[in-house]
Amino acid sequence: MEIWSAISKRVRHWTNFRIALYWSFTAFSIILLAVSFYFWAGDVVSGGLGATWRDAGPDNWFLGHVSDILKYFLPDFFNNIIDQIILNRPIWGGGLIAVIVVYYALREAFRLWSANACEKARRFILAHMGRLD
Repeated sequence: MEIWSAISKRVRHWTNFRIALYWSFTAFSIILLAVSFYFWAGDVVSGGLGATWRDAGPDNWFLGHVSDILKYFLPDFFNNIIDQIILNRPIWGGGLIAVIVVYYALREAFRLWSANACEKARRFILAHMGRLD
């Protein structure tokens, strides 16, 4: 039974990592919504209309078009945060993309390692039942 406790501990280990990752992503999403609300409320108070690709200037025409595309697909609530992270501070936009890529990579890695641990547990159970060839 010592082997089973090690295997089940490994399954719980990866499950806990995945739960922590999901909580972390939830907190990140709430922070992003709060920051979006801050910029949205500031725009409501100041009466700003937001920027377009024409406002980006000749050096940032590509980022201006990316901003317009995001504004087309996302709700108006996110217009000012898009202006901030794409047009005014593009390094923030790169950081946001990097965070999303890291979350996705960790999710896939944890899912794979969790599946491998569960497969070892399944094989152990079947072996002890005499059903594993």
